[in-house]
Amino acid sequence: MSSEKNQPKQNRHPNAYLKYSGMVMQLLVLLLIAAFFGKKIDAYFENTTPYGIAFLVLFSVVAYLVKVYFELSKNP
Repeated sequence: MSSEKNQPKQNRHPNAYLKYSGMVMQLLVLLLIAAFFGKKIDAYFENTTPYGIAFLVLFSVVAYLVKVYFELSKNP
């Protein structure tokens, strides 16, 4: 029990670098998936301007930022 008191606070909590790099990887995968499905939607509707990609990427970024906001406000 005394060994827990002597440990620095950094060792008791998850590494912030890993937490935020995980968030970046989640956002990257989300953007790739949104771009893929946006491209499929544009091909289906035969759009010459990539409206499907633009909409899905913007929507996914906003949705992810809302998720991160609530996640960080609950657990800083």
